[in-house]
Amino acid sequence: MKPLLLRLKTDPLGLLYNPSNYRLFINGSELVPEIRRLKDLSDVVYDREFFSKADKEIPLYFMYRGLSRDRDKALCKSFRLRFDVTIIPPIMLGEEYAKTLGHCHPEAQKGLTYPELYEVLQGQADFLLQRWKRVQGAFFSGEIKDVMIVKAFEGERVLIPPNYGHIAINPSGKALVLANWVSDAFSSVYEPYKRRGGGAYFELSGGRLIPNPRYGHLPFARLIRADELRIPPLPKSGSIYEAFIRQPDCLEFLNKPELLRDLTDIL
Repeated sequence: MKPLLLRLKTDPLGLLYNPSNYRLFINGSELVPEIRRLKDLSDVVYDREFFSKADKEIPLYFMYRGLSRDRDKALCKSFRLRFDVTIIPPIMLGEEYAKTLGHCHPEAQKGLTYPELYEVLQGQADFLLQRWKRVQGAFFSGEIKDVMIVKAFEGERVLIPPNYGHIAINPSGKALVLANWVSDAFSSVYEPYKRRGGGAYFELSGGRLIPNPRYGHLPFARLIRADELRIPPLPKSGSIYEAFIRQPDCLEFLNKPELLRDLTDIL
């Protein structure tokens, strides 16, 4: 019996999704993901008793990076952009919801790190965004200046602003499927999250937020809906993949974060 494949809202890319094993297909070919397993999140799991007893090989999320149609590869390269899909199954890490490891982006220019644009294709996402105070011009080493929990549902878009690190959390009982555009000019920085044992807060079952004591004093975590975020104007119909194909310069801000200064009040 052939598996039931669902068409993700990434047209014209035409991705098919197997919800039974979290695999993606394009043009009839199965794509190979990079898999983050429990052992890869050993430094950032809240429930240490769960971690000590659990199978460290459990897959926690699946990352498909650099997706595009053959005809779009040159366009993506010329604009220095990468399109990814991440799938986070509804797995509980003991008391804690399933999540990504968490990462930051380096500077795109002096004082501003690279932003990122997400779209929820399926499920519900809580994005934990945190901003560090700069110490002697360095990012990600001082105290935390701001924390936001951005709640996003299917079809909604979320901008990760410059100077914020982020974690994607799956707080629901179904798989979370995310698409994102990001600059291909850098590699993500994971060390600040590993060093502090996770993000500024842990989100546990029932939506409870527990402050991470390894950060010291923390600001209150602001709860924000995705539709309250101010993001640059994009074509509203279709996917974020289609938005880029139709109007490539609409994502210019991903490599030029200074273009976001007039669109957000949190820089």
